[in-house]
Amino acid sequence: MEVVERLAAGSALVAVVCINAETSHDEVLPSGVRSIGLENIWAQKNPFDAVIAQLDQLGPTHLVLRLPSLALLTWARARRVKVLPGFADSFPLRPGLRGLLDRWRNHRLSRALNHGSIHRVGNHNVAAAEALAAIGVAPQKIVPWDWPRSPTPADFPAKTAPRSGRKRLIYVGTVSEAKGVGDVLRALAADPEMGGSATLEIVGAGAIEEMRVLATSLGVPDRVTFAGRIPHAEVAPRMHAADAVLVCSRHAYSEGLPGTIYLALAS
Repeated sequence: MEVVERLAAGSALVAVVCINAETSHDEVLPSGVRSIGLENIWAQKNPFDAVIAQLDQLGPTHLVLRLPSLALLTWARARRVKVLPGFADSFPLRPGLRGLLDRWRNHRLSRALNHGSIHRVGNHNVAAAEALAAIGVAPQKIVPWDWPRSPTPADFPAKTAPRSGRKRLIYVGTVSEAKGVGDVLRALAADPEMGGSATLEIVGAGAIEEMRVLATSLGVPDRVTFAGRIPHAEVAPRMHAADAVLVCSRHAYSEGLPGTIYLALAS
């Protein structure tokens, strides 16, 4: 965001379009950045139509593309808009016929990224960059990216061995089955020793009520706390106060940015 604000302070008119906004909005922030939020686009038959309509109104000369959308790449190429793709994505293949569709989609995406109008394609970390090469993107175009992590282990006192008595567990992330939250609740109920000696704090938004009902049905509602969304600055201290941080995503959930793991190790 600091980079975007510096662009806005210079000669560039900068707009940030968020396609997962909680509420639709269009406002100019004090920094000069125009913030545009689109909500519920995934409920539409052609989700990117709303994004393209917004881009047509903005009429940009340059587009920093943060997701591998063939529709937006096609739009930019047709209008000769320069594109800098900077992804945080992997490209897994589903089983059966859906895997064939994935291969076709990946082939079309790689062709679009290999077009001469695009000079560099970023993806988060080396493994994700290798995934781009695996689907056919020209290796000489690919740049792995990352940023210095904050906080670091030096920002916290050294952890001691877990104290005796009831253990404190914490989960941070989207609340869903795919992220393994239901599995943790079932594990608490299935293991009498663990269920009786551990509490679980769940931090994040998502299917909170569904998981609350599950915890009640499993008989562990008194050991589970749903904190919802909290400020980012509070996450690391809560992790440090816990005995264990749980990262329990199923294979079906493709982890792009393992920020929770970095933060847990740091704290």
